[in-house]
Amino acid sequence: MTTAAQVLTPGSIDVMLLIPCPWCGPRDQCEFDYGGADVKFPDLHHPPKNSIDDWHKAVHLRENARDEIRELWYHRSGCERWISITRNALTHEFSEPSACDEENTSGNCDAD
Repeated sequence: MTTAAQVLTPGSIDVMLLIPCPWCGPRDQCEFDYGGADVKFPDLHHPPKNSIDDWHKAVHLRENARDEIRELWYHRSGCERWISITRNALTHEFSEPSACDEENTSGNCDAD
């Protein structure tokens, strides 16, 4: 498990996260762009199974997790690939990085 460079506490000098890239290894957070939570959004192309209300709930009414969450990160200053990774929202520890397909940068990247 890769951890933050230092636990993020008030008054801490070093607050850079160390993000494990499946291709490049651990890299500083400044090399990445945050892509948001890795969540499955409803398919609006198949109503009435999914509705605009389902989309509204998925986008705007999600709970703010206080434990492990899946996130998307783009390695802008490295391999220029998307990864999906689990981060503990309290400790900022990372685990389970996985690659995303070139076409699949909008969520739902499957772990390897």
